[in-house]
Order: sequence, then structure tokens, then C-alpha cells
Amino acid sequence: MYELPKTKLIVCSNREWLRQFLDWDGESIDIESDIDRFLEVLVYNLEDHDFEVVMASGLRSTFHGWNGAQFRVRLGVVATDGILSPTWQSIVTGVISFSYDLVMVGVE
Repeated sequence: MYELPKTKLIVCSNREWLRQFLDWDGESIDIESDIDRFLEVLVYNLEDHDFEVVMASGLRSTFHGWNGAQFRVRLGVVATDGILSPTWQSIVTGVISFSYDLVMVGVE
């Protein structure tokens, strides 16, 4: 069995930042729907791994605020001010990849 995460994860809420993250090649026809679906899948799966998930707010919800925010750990669209072991970082990175692939590539 593995330890349960106690760390609150913060998910990027800035649509401009997410648009660049998801649509780097510019080929998505409906990027706004893709952003919504990506966030839905991402948050659902992070919560399924027993993480507490919140959307970025305040200055961290701006494009430059997310880029310049000082987090203890940032993994692209997910960050935390708490401690996240390498094992949990790997799990979070896998959830991000799964969510991206499901929404943008259509791979399950």
C-alpha cells in the first residue's frame, strides 16, 4: 500500500495559459471546449488519487501570475506549495499526460 497524499494541488485556471499548453500546434478547432474537458478530466483524476484540488485564484490565476508564481513544486498545469514526493510527482505527471492524451489526442 502507498501513503495517501496530504498536499493540496493547485490547478492553473488561466485560459490563455491553458490554451498555449493544450493547443501548441494550433490545430484544435474548439480549444475552449477542449480546455473545459481537460480541466474536468484532470481534476476528476487527481481527486480520484485522493488529492485535494483547487483552482488557482488571485494573482496566480493570471497568465503572468502563473508563470511567475513561486510554488514549492510546479508540474506544468499543476503546482503545490506543499511537499510532493517524487512518487507523487510521477503520479501527478501521469494524470496530466493521461488528461492531455484523452482530450487532445483521443487516446484512452
